[in-house]
Amino acid sequence: MKQVEERPVLALDVPLKNLGWCVFDGDEIVAAGTVQTKPPKGAAKYVALEAAARGLSSELLSLISRFSPAEVVAEMPLEGSKSMNAVQAMRLAAGVVIGTCAGAGLTLHTTRPRDGKIAFLGAGKGEKDDMIDAAKRRWPSAPWPKAKCRLEHAADAAAAYLAWKQKDE
Repeated sequence: MKQVEERPVLALDVPLKNLGWCVFDGDEIVAAGTVQTKPPKGAAKYVALEAAARGLSSELLSLISRFSPAEVVAEMPLEGSKSMNAVQAMRLAAGVVIGTCAGAGLTLHTTRPRDGKIAFLGAGKGEKDDMIDAAKRRWPSAPWPKAKCRLEHAADAAAAYLAWKQKDE
């Protein structure tokens, strides 16, 4: 049995700047959104990364406090990027999520981006629009973010949840 208690599950798409999230009650999405972290303008790279990490942790703690999830499921993209800066940011974001969940006493389950694409599309590759369409078809009454730039991250969080649910079936 996946869900530890009769409490929601928080699903995340974990980049550093646009954290997508969905809250699942059973298999229904009851809330969804995107957390955007913005470093101070003109800040040195390390200061910008630290500010984004602190912002991400703070926003994640706020979501945990607001929804009291039993568990967290996160898509963790730790490889495959073309840029060393992107790899550094992804790993920092993963560390923030791991540490924040551990500090909150929550079990964290991870999936790869490929797992979500397989769960939604039946193949390990797909475009953002395909993922958005699949999410909207599966959960048509979900409170999706209106802006596409936010919706794509919430859809990836939903795909991570579905991939996690399908792992042991």
